[in-house]
Parts: sequence; structure tokens; C-alpha cells
Amino acid sequence: MTQHFNMFWKKKTKARFVNLLPGVEVSHPVVRSQDYPFEWFKKSAIDYKTTANNSQPDEYLFGGTSRCPGIGQLFKKGFIITAPIDFVIETKIENKKAFDWSCPIDVRQYGLPDVYVGSHSADQLSKFLPFREDTLECLVKIQTGWRISSTSDIVFLQMPVPYPDHNIFTAAHGIIDCNTQIEINVQLFWHKLNDKILIKAGTPLCQLIPINRNLDVDLIVEEANDNDKYVSTAWSYLAHKEFRRDMKSFLESTKKLLNRL
Repeated sequence: MTQHFNMFWKKKTKARFVNLLPGVEVSHPVVRSQDYPFEWFKKSAIDYKTTANNSQPDEYLFGGTSRCPGIGQLFKKGFIITAPIDFVIETKIENKKAFDWSCPIDVRQYGLPDVYVGSHSADQLSKFLPFREDTLECLVKIQTGWRISSTSDIVFLQMPVPYPDHNIFTAAHGIIDCNTQIEINVQLFWHKLNDKILIKAGTPLCQLIPINRNLDVDLIVEEANDNDKYVSTAWSYLAHKEFRRDMKSFLESTKKLLNRL
């Protein structure tokens, strides 16, 4: 009986984070993306609520960005990595290939193998990849101190925080495979030239989204049939039938309509 049961038992997917800097796990822990309080998102939700309350019932009001399913779902995926320590980046407009930096402590005294802020030279990426004109040609590398492990069924998409509260930097994309990598170091495209910027501890640096390691999706591209046209028309009806969309009802209806593949 036990042997038969084990054939159908699936190990739960897990991700474990530890930091080599003592105290970071308490003061600036890894958090679920859905739990991070982005200021602009809160303002958008308040603005929508205020606008809705002050509008006439027959006014066409779908909702603000805070009610967008695409953005809302993205905020619910994965984890946010934040800066464990304050750091300052200073740039000069005449030299886009370098920067100066400072932070309040030497992380090597706390067990990390390298300095807190490093860089990737212009020869590594901007020599080949077109950068935005407002961006340093070298990358700012933050050694967060975080080490990651997970069950082997997943890898992690490391990506920029998609809708941050600032326009100072953008994290580089990449994949973290815990079978081959444990460090979480965040490379930043820096967008403030000829400036001196303080990034406070706790500022989101990047988002990690778990992805099924062995996900294999069949790609189908074909001409729309009658059912596809019906679904498209029905979805448009569900999306526009109310002046003020009831999101719960809308999502329940579209789930029934679209789950037909």
C-alpha cells in the first residue's frame, strides 16, 4: 500500500532564500510580489475609487490601471528582491563607461566574498547591444548576499520590477537555475547620467518568477474558425456590457468562455 501511494505522491515545489549578511532576512527579506506595497499602484486604486464614487451611474468607467487583469496578475507572480544596504551611484556625463559608488559598510567584513557594488564593463554588452541613450554603457552589479535553492522542477526568470516607483534603473533579464547557480546578484542598467543618486535599503531591485523547468508547449498558428470568432465576439460583449465592470463577475464569465482549448 505504501509503495503504491508513493507512486502518486508529488513533492511540493519550494524555493528557499538565505542571506550571508546577518539580519537582512529580518530587515529586508525576500517578499512575495503580491505583498509589496508599490506607491503608484496604491495611488491608482485610490484614484479609481474616488473617480467611481464621484461619477454618474451611466458614465463609461471601466477602471484604472489598478484594475487591469494583466498588471494585477503580474504583481501576483513570484518574489521581489530588494537592496539590503543603502548605496550611492555617481555618474559623469563625459564618461558613460564608469561610475563611482559608496555604501555605509564593507560587506566583506560580514562574510561576502566581494564588494557590495561592482560592474560589468561596456565591452561585455553595450559594445554589441544598443543601449538607451540615457543609460550608462557599463552595468551596475549589486551583490545582494542572497543565496537561493529550490526543488528541481522549477527555474526562475530574473527580470526588472515591471512597474517600479522610479525611473532610475532597470534590472537585466536572466534565468536562475538552482542546479547550477546559487547567488542572486542583480545587474542594473543605470539611467541617470551626470547625477548622484542614493538608493535606500529596501528598494526593489528585481522580480523572480518561477517557471516550470520541463514545460513543453505545442505552438499552434492557424486561421480563425467559427468558434474562434464567436469567442472573440462574446468576450467583447462581456468586457463592455456594463458601465462599471464587475471584475469578479467578468473574470468568472471569461474563464468559462475561454477555457475551451
